[in-house]
Amino acid sequence: MNEIGIEIRDSLNIDEYNNLRKQVGWEPKNPIVVEKAIKNSTIVKKAIYDNFAVGMARAIGDGMSYLLVDVVVNSKYQKKGIGKKLVNSIIDKIKENTIAGEYSTINLISIKGMEKFYESCGFEAVPFGYNGNGMRMKIEKYSNSNL
Repeated sequence: MNEIGIEIRDSLNIDEYNNLRKQVGWEPKNPIVVEKAIKNSTIVKKAIYDNFAVGMARAIGDGMSYLLVDVVVNSKYQKKGIGKKLVNSIIDKIKENTIAGEYSTINLISIKGMEKFYESCGFEAVPFGYNGNGMRMKIEKYSNSNL
């Protein structure tokens, strides 16, 4: 397989999302949460090979700032340019939506060890220039129910 057989589509369903997470060793997410996340995403992309979802990426944004999330490629299909194609398709869509004379920013938090991949897509490590360190807060809610 090479990159030529890959098709990028503007959709993603709950099963594809969770299957791709499982294929890279991540835990699946509650389907209700996944459905809401996909619906509320500004840009959703999936990579299809042989009628099968082998990768995905999402961006959340407001027209000025975007957060790139869930860049995942099935372990069997990594190192074939699919991740870069997904990221570039999101970058292209953001460029298309940015008003002439203005700029948009795309932020992300890289999985440890993947920084070079994102740099190859044109991202710069933070801190640089006027930027400080990236920050993160994880909020967990525990209850006796499944929701």
